[in-house]
Amino acid sequence: MMTPALDSVTVLRARGPRLAKRVHSDGTITAYNKARTFDLFERAVANLEELERLLRQLERRPNCGIVRGQPADPERTQGVRRRFHPDH
Repeated sequence: MMTPALDSVTVLRARGPRLAKRVHSDGTITAYNKARTFDLFERAVANLEELERLLRQLERRPNCGIVRGQPADPERTQGVRRRFHPDH
């Protein structure tokens, strides 16, 4: 029997109450909390069902989301600041 290949996704957890804005059913928008510091952790997923299960767990966690790619430095995954441009 062949073992399924594992893949992984990176979960980003903001150190605050919300990672993204919230769009309410009446169309109003609540801004996000301008998250600056994050914890990163990888979760193994073997198939689409496992990915769906993970996403359903995260939909109840407004401070979490998934991002493409792996952490640039696997030794630095707690209290990370994601910066596109240098921080002066």
